[in-house]
Amino acid sequence: MRNALVILLLATACHAPSWQRCAGDRFDLVAGDRPVAVYLARANPCKPYLLELRSPAGHQILRDSPADHVHHHALMFGVVANGTNFWEERTQPGREETTAIEADGPILRSTLNWRDARGAALLDERRTVHVTADDEATMLTWRTALSATTAAVTLTGAHYHGLGMRFLPSFDGSATFVHPDGAAGAPVRGSERLTTGAWAACTGSVDGHEVTVVMASHPENQPPARWFTMTTPFAYLSATADGWRDPVPIAPGRTLELVYGVLVFDGRPDRERLAAGYARWLAATAPPRCSGERTNPAPDPTSPP
Repeated sequence: MRNALVILLLATACHAPSWQRCAGDRFDLVAGDRPVAVYLARANPCKPYLLELRSPAGHQILRDSPADHVHHHALMFGVVANGTNFWEERTQPGREETTAIEADGPILRSTLNWRDARGAALLDERRTVHVTADDEATMLTWRTALSATTAAVTLTGAHYHGLGMRFLPSFDGSATFVHPDGAAGAPVRGSERLTTGAWAACTGSVDGHEVTVVMASHPENQPPARWFTMTTPFAYLSATADGWRDPVPIAPGRTLELVYGVLVFDGRPDRERLAAGYARWLAATAPPRCSGERTNPAPDPTSPP
């Protein structure tokens, strides 16, 4: 029995996901010979992002830079900081510049400078992307810690800014969303909704196979997440800090840390299984160490995502 257990543990370790640096600043996460995820550290001049993320069966769910919104980069993080837009890439956008990155098994650790269009540094970021994978789910933890460099920074943005995920075209118009309490939040425009809760799940189709994606927020995140969801004209899911309504200040010398999860399941798990997946992610995830503070509410959003 003991020898069998040792063999099982060794086999599991051999197939544990590990990031590998490829050409340029591309990092591929593989488990044995199975691709799991791809992260691009410097391919885009405005921001690094996760290019691919796969279900246990190998179904890739993310779409990068579609013609309708070229600034939608698969799984990305962006907000507005002191009036500089780090989400859209139109007139004088901000740049999230990777200054250092290293792979440590299933964990990517990077440092970034957030600079305005003139090159002035607004924020320093410490980012980690940790991915595990088994037959139940692919589980990603995205941890970002933002520190004001020299002067106070206020985070705002549209109602969809934050950690955003653009799905494959096969999700568009047919994706369905599930929330912990079963109810979607208030409508904003068209199919857009903003919902509170510990997590939000989206089910869509990839090559004829159903895949369900859960985006989760650590309960100690401050500000807490508000989920942006939409199905038409395309499917999208964001964990937002609700900065369009309640700006988040970061004082000099202070840090705001936010911790989010993404879980990818094959099929259409019921709400109980999704909740169990969230609980498993939460048990394995350290809380944020630093929180933000609220200021006065900002006007309602008017621009499209």
